Amino acid sequence: MRSPTSATVHSGASLKTSRRSSVRLLSLAPAALLLSGLFAVWAGPLAGPAAAASGDWTQFHNDLAHSGYNAAETTISAANVAHLGVAWTATGGDMIISSPAVSNGVAYVGSEDHKLYAYAVGCASGGGTCTPLWTATTGSYIDSSPAVSNGVVYVGSEDHKLYAYAVGCASGGGTCTPLWTATTGSYIDSSPAVSNGVVYVGSYDGKLYAYAVGCASGGGSCSPLWTATTGGRIGFSSPAVADGVVYVGSEDDKLYAYDAAGVINCSGSGTKTCNPLWSSAATSGVIDSSPAVANGVVYVGSGDGKLYAYAVGCASGGGSCTPLWTATTGGPIWSSPAVANGVVYVGSSDHKLYAYAVGCASGGGTCTPLWTATTGDIVWSSPAVANGVVYVGSEDGNLYAYSVGCASGGGTCTPLWTATTGDLIYSSPAVSNGVAYVGSDDSKLYAYSLPPAVPGATYHALTPTRILDSRDHTGGLGTFSSHVAQTFTVIGHGGVPANATAVTGNVTVTGQTSGGFLSIGPVAQNNPTSSTLNFPVGDDRANAVTVALSGTGTLSVTYAASTLGPSAQVIFDVTGFFTLDMTGATYHALTPARILDSRD
Repeated sequence: MRSPTSATVHSGASLKTSRRSSVRLLSLAPAALLLSGLFAVWAGPLAGPAAAASGDWTQFHNDLAHSGYNAAETTISAANVAHLGVAWTATGGDMIISSPAVSNGVAYVGSEDHKLYAYAVGCASGGGTCTPLWTATTGSYIDSSPAVSNGVVYVGSEDHKLYAYAVGCASGGGTCTPLWTATTGSYIDSSPAVSNGVVYVGSYDGKLYAYAVGCASGGGSCSPLWTATTGGRIGFSSPAVADGVVYVGSEDDKLYAYDAAGVINCSGSGTKTCNPLWSSAATSGVIDSSPAVANGVVYVGSGDGKLYAYAVGCASGGGSCTPLWTATTGGPIWSSPAVANGVVYVGSSDHKLYAYAVGCASGGGTCTPLWTATTGDIVWSSPAVANGVVYVGSEDGNLYAYSVGCASGGGTCTPLWTATTGDLIYSSPAVSNGVAYVGSDDSKLYAYSLPPAVPGATYHALTPTRILDSRDHTGGLGTFSSHVAQTFTVIGHGGVPANATAVTGNVTVTGQTSGGFLSIGPVAQNNPTSSTLNFPVGDDRANAVTVALSGTGTLSVTYAASTLGPSAQVIFDVTGFFTLDMTGATYHALTPARILDSRD
């Protein structure tokens, strides 16, 4: 396994020491972290790259653009993620740095024992241990993440080869032989991307390779359609493909863009040699982060501790690009950014996850984060976003889940849920069809899911009791400011017991200085997308609600006006609660969803 420590220097040889110890050396002197300034009120979701229709997560960071976003996930949400538990684990023969891919009911992951593993997604339950459907042995470590396309799974190995296997190449724990292999000039830690019949992958020899998907059979060896040489090694940066362009980072501190068809700026017969459409001006650190492309912008992290945003057409003819904006974290960035609904997320070696508005600056300006979240160690893992939740692993051995709107104005978030594995996490999580997957250095692949559904919940009426009144601090809260969520405890107040899962009540607004709406629910959201109570200025209004409690028995309320600054007073009277059992009236909580809007 190539040590990431070698990414901090520009020597020719790759260190082969364990990442478990060497990555500690990546903690360079932190840059100043700017936590004040820009905050824009979120006006609604923006279009992003579509996930697979089935909800599968078929390659590194889910899609060809490496958005890290699964728009098809509907099972796990911010309201229920706290209830995730281990569905199953699967033990490989060594550390799992590779990030899992999920396709058609099978989860694939590589291991440092030189093997690629395939597991049925329902191979066990209740925390049981799985055995593989099949394994495939390469000649060295597999840190590359598999990509699945049209019945074939592709993965790179540190034996310098790219492998292609049929997804059903064996069963019953059998061993697979490849359909074909392709040899590069050095290690492959980069994860392949498959687009329009071509497989793209980077190598430590400093080249990006393009192979036809059917370039050989019967275990034969392939020659590339074209190659492109960068000025340094291509390490963990994995190619992203969008709108006919393939992007990849290099350890010469640059981001490169090439014609995916191998026509523009390419020459030669047989295997063509391609020059870039453009490259970025050199950053001040190596780029082992993988680029993500969304809405005409390419985002990538650098070893200089900065996140960079470039316009996709920022130069031509091999020209050099300057960024639209940059954002400075407190340490090198090896994590790859995820982009969803107008926000870009990235981890840093300063132990933090960052969230930035996609348009947070322009003209080369510097951005401040919407929010940050602190983990217990370096964040090499790349975040995954699905259904209002962002997941990321840390070298403290934990997988974290945060609400996408968990704070604002540079505030600090607390996780909705954490799960502890047996060792460091470098693997990036995948979220697919109600299951969150991640690998760990304890040699295990973990699958987390929600517990089985319960038949229903019995309703218990209460004498109406006021448990929140911001005018006199009942419930411990004071005046509400626009777009600043506040949380209060429900269980233990007004007769609501500790085993309550939801409550009914009346929510009232008064003293508002601007019209707007209230949103109440189990998760704090500074920028809620659905309303509980709408009102104009100067009008006391109330609404009866039935709302699920958080896993800790709390509710959160947000007053949302059209701008920051206005204030309001909020009152909540509880009138009943639900407890889980087999009898009585049944209540089933749903993630709020708009099913009627006459305006559109």
